[in-house]
Amino acid sequence: MRCPIHPGSEIHMIYRDYHSRSQVDLSHNTLTLHINVAFHYLVDYDYHRPDCWPEFAHDGSHRQMVIRYQGDPWNQTERNASRDHFQDRIYHHWNGPLELRPTHGAHADLACRIELHFVATDHNPVHLRVRVLNRPHATSIVQSPGAVPIPNQANEVAFRASCWPTRPPGQFDMNLNWQGNGGWDHLRNVPRPDGSIATGIPQNTVAHEFGHYLPLDHTCQVPGADIGWCASVDPHASAYCEYRPEHQFRSIMALGNDIWGEHGVPWRNRLLNLHHYGCQHFFEPHLV
Repeated sequence: MRCPIHPGSEIHMIYRDYHSRSQVDLSHNTLTLHINVAFHYLVDYDYHRPDCWPEFAHDGSHRQMVIRYQGDPWNQTERNASRDHFQDRIYHHWNGPLELRPTHGAHADLACRIELHFVATDHNPVHLRVRVLNRPHATSIVQSPGAVPIPNQANEVAFRASCWPTRPPGQFDMNLNWQGNGGWDHLRNVPRPDGSIATGIPQNTVAHEFGHYLPLDHTCQVPGADIGWCASVDPHASAYCEYRPEHQFRSIMALGNDIWGEHGVPWRNRLLNLHHYGCQHFFEPHLV
């Protein structure tokens, strides 16, 4: 099938797609994902997550625990700062490194871009709903029935950022904790295949979770396998690529900040949602 994007043409088209939850703008040799983002500023939250305590870590029961997190009250300065920093980190990591190159024909490369639009929580549509707490700490835990209490366990459960790329309508896509500017940047120590440790591997939480929103899987994810919420999971089988070659765990969808060419697949796939059906077969994602 011929791809009807012609060299030199200027195509401007917006198509709303509630599955990929973005608006797509193809113009001036740029494929931009326009995303309406609603921040929900909460002060407490009951977080459902896998029960990782030892008595359930290996029984395959997929039991859940509920953790109550309490955060500080928000002021307007903190609200603005969290939103601005969220946008800054996504633009810094995702705008610029990727492009779609034509596999045949003379069409120019298509730059891959993100444009965020912050909207009210009752706006229609909202493509990305973010639940954010201000410096949260765990105050109580309700475990699976029959669990054995562990002393001070509430202090051992840090709030964990997360993102679900296929949320049901009206629910949240992403959970984040606000610790101030720079609080989403982390340095990690990651084991290599020979057991030595790569120290100080940087990763930005927001950039990683936004990759899931696009949606991208973890770099070493095995379909259907646990992604490593429980520390007892074999680290050699981790979705985050511990004990794998260093270039793998440095991926933004593992434990680092590196963008790979294949991370442009969500842009290529969204060409399916334009009227230029068939174009995705004529473009492949690459690093700029």
